[in-house]
Amino acid sequence: MLQALAQHFRDDPQTKSLLRGRAVEDADGSGRGAALQALAEHFRDDPQTKTLLRARAVEDADGRRRGAALQALARHFHDDLQTKTLLLAQMLEQPELAVLASRDFDGNLPGCDPREAITLDLLSKAAARLQKTEEEVRELYEHLAGEVPLTFS
Repeated sequence: MLQALAQHFRDDPQTKSLLRGRAVEDADGSGRGAALQALAEHFRDDPQTKTLLRARAVEDADGRRRGAALQALARHFHDDLQTKTLLLAQMLEQPELAVLASRDFDGNLPGCDPREAITLDLLSKAAARLQKTEEEVRELYEHLAGEVPLTFS
């Protein structure tokens, strides 16, 4: 039903609002997933769609809906660096890596520049954000460095 709504009433401004609301607030997980897919397919030109998909890929309480958001990102935004980071974090089964790969430790853009060194100050800030020790965060960064080029200072 949500897919048909998006397909046939894309030009109605209420359609996008309804889909966004359902993607976040629908008590039924399948409703959230359908809304995410409809947004990705019919409203991918709206920058808020990519932002919402990223947020749901990290924050949705239901793993299947996080997976639906990741799938939509991979299908429609595969060239985006943040999408690649989220997919990598999912592959490595450590969602904290998406947080570490974001400049503000929120799992969203802007992302960190992998050419910039991981400093002690950065380790400290990341540890506070993730509520982990600096050593635990260093281990996470080292794990990530096995997949993408990172340097430590």
